[in-house]
Amino acid sequence: MRRIFLRFFLATLGAMILAFVVGIGLTFWLMPMPHGVELRESIRPIAGTIILVRTVPAFVCMGIVCYLLARQLARPMEKLRTAIRRFAAGDLDQRVSHALGHRHDEIGELARDFDAMAERIATLLSSQQRLLRDISHELRSPLARQQIAIGLVRERIEDPRARTAIDRVELEAERLNDLIAELLTLARIDNDAEQEAPTRFDLADDLRSIVEDANFEAARRNRSVRIVECQPCLVEGIQSVLRRAIENVVRNAVRYTADGTTVEVTLQAGSQVVVRVRDHGPGVAENALGDIFRPFFRVDDARGRDSGGTGIGLAITHRAIHRHGGTIQARNADSGGLEIELTIPLATT
Repeated sequence: MRRIFLRFFLATLGAMILAFVVGIGLTFWLMPMPHGVELRESIRPIAGTIILVRTVPAFVCMGIVCYLLARQLARPMEKLRTAIRRFAAGDLDQRVSHALGHRHDEIGELARDFDAMAERIATLLSSQQRLLRDISHELRSPLARQQIAIGLVRERIEDPRARTAIDRVELEAERLNDLIAELLTLARIDNDAEQEAPTRFDLADDLRSIVEDANFEAARRNRSVRIVECQPCLVEGIQSVLRRAIENVVRNAVRYTADGTTVEVTLQAGSQVVVRVRDHGPGVAENALGDIFRPFFRVDDARGRDSGGTGIGLAITHRAIHRHGGTIQARNADSGGLEIELTIPLATT
């Protein structure tokens, strides 16, 4: 708002001063002067005093008028900008017509257009989330019946080749079940009605538990996970969601780190909580670092479907961290591998 206000203020003040100076110049140029050198010289000091006495109050009045005018113009723009920022941050209930819609100028029209756009986007996103949630729910029942049928068929098959085929079908059914579970989690994060009540907790305790579980699973693949640094820190939020967010990043790192390497996890607490997870895998192309947090995004064969991931884990992490007022970014480490950094606000005292 300061820049907008300053521009309006200086523009209107400059225009009024210019008009004032031109007006005074024209007045003196057109004003007839009395004849006689002595008479003109005696009038000059009086004229200067009169100009000074009348100019100073005029400049003060112009400054006050310009200030009020600039404030009147800048305030609605600041309200609109604040609403846009909050809407972009995920607050889809932001509207400005109640504050600016009564205006009959371009700003009022812009406010009404923003509300119409926001309403349309909110409706589309809500419909998308509802469709995603409904489809996922509907798929779970037939999938559960399919897994039961697979178990019954396996009991009656003696041919080893048929058993191999059944094992493959069961594996794909399990992957589909994992995918549906991830989709439901993704939809649940965006639905306030299904959220748990926020609580205060020490994120370091959850991180140690996550690393312990991940290291146990990684050992079977000749890989490991270790904590480089873990400082105690209190955060406020939905514990299960934040735990899932960090766990997804750690498991993703275990999946892509090279055999015989260690995934390094760091938690530092300062003005905010910073969690870093670094693997020693193939990394990601620089132009794709921002896209890995999109659902179902695949970079290449090195980090593709053959790794066993669903392609939704990092998207869940991205949504969860942003819902808690944090940020997430990925970068390639200097010596190879991918490093993902999560920042989460500390609990307010």
